[in-house]
Amino acid sequence: MRGTRSRLEGSRRIVKRDSGRLKFILAEWEVQLGVTLASGPAEIVGQGMATTFEGSPLLLALADGTSGKFVYMTFPMDENAPPDDARIARFDDRLDVEMVNFRNLDGRGTATPLWLGDWDDRRYYIHFRVFRFGNTEDVTVHYTFFRVNATEGGEASP
Repeated sequence: MRGTRSRLEGSRRIVKRDSGRLKFILAEWEVQLGVTLASGPAEIVGQGMATTFEGSPLLLALADGTSGKFVYMTFPMDENAPPDDARIARFDDRLDVEMVNFRNLDGRGTATPLWLGDWDDRRYYIHFRVFRFGNTEDVTVHYTFFRVNATEGGEASP
């Protein structure tokens, strides 16, 4: 059926077969979809999930091409340290988070969003949960980056 068109019944979608490939063309209108996420005064500017590679640290970067805020996460195991021991070091553009003995299937992480710093009159935060599934060096991190206008709220905490 090369080069033929057929209208799907009950739909405005036209199926066109051209050179053996199916192409879907929306007829009569163009649709652009976008999703904006917010929670309270905070705009969600990035979110996702990442799994470490062979137990390596994880670097999360919130950047605009010229500058940014970075979160460097490490996940060491230490039998002499308590479980779920988090250590945080703050630098101008980076937050180092060392999560010692994070082995829980139900996840451990921030109880409230963690302040990253201010950038262009806005305050940036990260909220995350760390999961270790099974007997592996790797962890899975669920994370959300927030942006709040400095005048609208959001506490800056050291």
